[in-house]
Amino acid sequence: MTNAGNIRREIESLVVEARRLMPKDLLDLLPPDESLEGVPAWSEFEGQIWSIGEEIRQLFLKAPRLRDDEVLQGRLVEIACDRRAHRGRQSFVALLGDRSCVRHAGRLVEHLDDPCVDGQVISTLFKMRAPGHSDAIDPLLDDMMVWVRNEAKRYLAWEAASDEPV
Repeated sequence: MTNAGNIRREIESLVVEARRLMPKDLLDLLPPDESLEGVPAWSEFEGQIWSIGEEIRQLFLKAPRLRDDEVLQGRLVEIACDRRAHRGRQSFVALLGDRSCVRHAGRLVEHLDDPCVDGQVISTLFKMRAPGHSDAIDPLLDDMMVWVRNEAKRYLAWEAASDEPV
């Protein structure tokens, strides 16, 4: 088996582990943590799932062509769009920030209403160069998080100046 084949198997195994860590039902977020400026504390499973996404990102650096693998993309999208993982999904959303993943933009846009991942979704849509989502992103110009507002501004400015067809 090639190195890329071994890395692919490792990614698939990590995706299975991330799914295993997800609770069976959608749980409430933990109460706000004052040390985090009122943002809810992270559940253990959220941190573990997030770390798995980061591990996968490191593996993609070793085998960049795997980013184009439609089967792997589909598995990453499944986790990125599963609200049971709460903020653990952030790293999985970010993994899709590549032009080869643009076909999944519509699935991600459905999560702009979720403050667990809204900023990551905007950033990923920008990195995908996925046009046509200004109407969905525009309300986030008023988000309470400065970085989310900045991501929304960046996407909207890019789309307004883009020569790419919408």
